[in-house]
Amino acid sequence: MYAKAARDLYNSCSPQTRAKALKEFRQKLVDRAPSREQFVSDFANRFTLTDAHTRESKLVRYVLGAILRHLHPQTNQEDLSIEHILSQSTIGANGIDTSVVGSIGNLILVSHDINTRLGSKPFSSKLPILAGDGAPYDLGGVVNCSSWWPEEIKSRAELLGELAYDSVWKLPV
Repeated sequence: MYAKAARDLYNSCSPQTRAKALKEFRQKLVDRAPSREQFVSDFANRFTLTDAHTRESKLVRYVLGAILRHLHPQTNQEDLSIEHILSQSTIGANGIDTSVVGSIGNLILVSHDINTRLGSKPFSSKLPILAGDGAPYDLGGVVNCSSWWPEEIKSRAELLGELAYDSVWKLPV
């Protein structure tokens, strides 16, 4: 699809044929776009990032950064690192597995200073730091939660998916 659109654009001899090729390509993209429900479901289950699963770190950083830029455009995005709200040290405890801890619903971009202060502390100790200096980095209401377990992580992953679909990468373009 992309190669054909590129060929059509390249072979266009006039502004009208270029406009027609672009219009047709755009329509193909819109037609192939997933439904909101499908996107949110796939988004919530798409990412796993832990120390043992780092392959998607750049993609996760990009996605969280795009959502952060959309929700908090004034927030400085220089030198941010990815923090696991529910610490990676909880993997294996109380039935918590890698898919929960590595979920995008459990990840947040914060400054290196805040990340160091958060460390591997339990959520109850992280919450005051996130509510204070970490507030500009809050996506999806982490600071409004009183506990942080798989249910909250799943809900936040779905909320981030909804934000991504409805606002950040809204179609049609």
